[in-house]
Amino acid sequence: MKIITTTQRIAAMVVLSGGLVLGSGESMAALQPNGSLDFFTDFGGTSGNNSSATINDGSLSATFSGHIGVRPDGPLYFQDARSFWVEEDNVDGSVSLSQGATLVQFVARDRLLSATDPNGVIQFLDTSSQAINVDVEVYDALTGLLLAGDSNHGTNKNQIGLSNDWVRYVVKAAGPSTFIGGLSLTNDDSVGRSAIDDFGFNVPEPTSIAVMGMGLMFGLRPRRRG
Repeated sequence: MKIITTTQRIAAMVVLSGGLVLGSGESMAALQPNGSLDFFTDFGGTSGNNSSATINDGSLSATFSGHIGVRPDGPLYFQDARSFWVEEDNVDGSVSLSQGATLVQFVARDRLLSATDPNGVIQFLDTSSQAINVDVEVYDALTGLLLAGDSNHGTNKNQIGLSNDWVRYVVKAAGPSTFIGGLSLTNDDSVGRSAIDDFGFNVPEPTSIAVMGMGLMFGLRPRRRG
C-alpha cells in the first residue's frame, strides 16, 4: 500500500485549488484574457498628466507614480492611442499593488529616439518592496503570438529590458510562496519615453492562501521522536 505523506497531501491540495506548484523550475505564466484578470485598467479613465494616480477595479487598486496621462502623439501608443502610463526624461516610475499578485500582465514599449538611447528597464518587487526574480512569457501585443525567442522570455529573470515595439508580458514570481507587490520602471534616457498599457494582475484565491498557510504550519511543526 502506498503511503501518502502530509507534504504530498498539501502539494495535491495546492494543485487542485489552482495555487502555485512549489518547487517547479518551469515558467508558470500564461497569457490571460484582459476580462479574466482580477484587476485591469487600460487607463481610459485617466485624464490629464499626473505625477501619480491610483486606479481602482473593485476591491483592488494599483498606484502608478512617475508620469501618467493623456498624450497627443497617438500613433506611438497602444490601444486607443490616448491613455497609458508613461515614464520619461530620467524620471523613474513605480507601480504599487494593493495586494500581492500571483500574475502580472501588461503591454510595454520604449520609444527610442536615437541609436544611443538606453532602453527602459522593469524590475519586480515582492510585497516587502524587495527585488525578486520572475518567470516571463512574451507575446506580440497585437496578434497574441508567443515570442519564445525574445531575450526577456524565460525563467528566473531579474529584469525586463523594453524594446521599441509594443510587447505583452505575462509575469509570475520565480520563488515559491512569493507574490508580486509592485514594479519599478527606470529609463535613463533624457529624451525618450517608456510606456505601459493594458495593465492587470491576479491575486491568490483564498483557498490557495489557506493551503499554503497549512503547508507552513506543518513544515514548522516539530517531529515526534519514536
